[in-house]
Amino acid sequence: MRVTEVKVIERKLKHNPRSHGRNWRDYAKPPRIYVFVKENVFENLSNRRVRPHTMYKKFAVTPALEALGLDVADCTVAWKQKAGCDCGCSPAFIVTSKSGARMMPRSDAYVNVEGADAAIDADKQPRTLAIATRGGVVKPSNVNELIRALLN
Repeated sequence: MRVTEVKVIERKLKHNPRSHGRNWRDYAKPPRIYVFVKENVFENLSNRRVRPHTMYKKFAVTPALEALGLDVADCTVAWKQKAGCDCGCSPAFIVTSKSGARMMPRSDAYVNVEGADAAIDADKQPRTLAIATRGGVVKPSNVNELIRALLN
């Protein structure tokens, strides 16, 4: 596995339409490190919960922390399936400070990795996608079968 790109994006302070105020909670949250593998939508849906996060921690976290301008020795990272969204669609590492410093950057790091072992953890079983259709339950094995099942 190797890191191909690290991109840091600064968070914007957004206006909350419900309270007509600013959304400080999302703006002030600890930095996240999102890791992406080049794959199609079908593979992402089936592999989403079996990512090899221990390998990501070994290869992708250090370059991301350096890009965020953080001291690697002073930070701890924890893999959370629901780091970016409550539904679990965007897992990431949440960065915290060992020394308890509250001044963390208001940015997130996006890391692209590639390699044969980057998509799924060999010890975990990926989910099989099942779609209920008029003809019964279909378990597609590739994108073309998925599209065919959704259109029927």
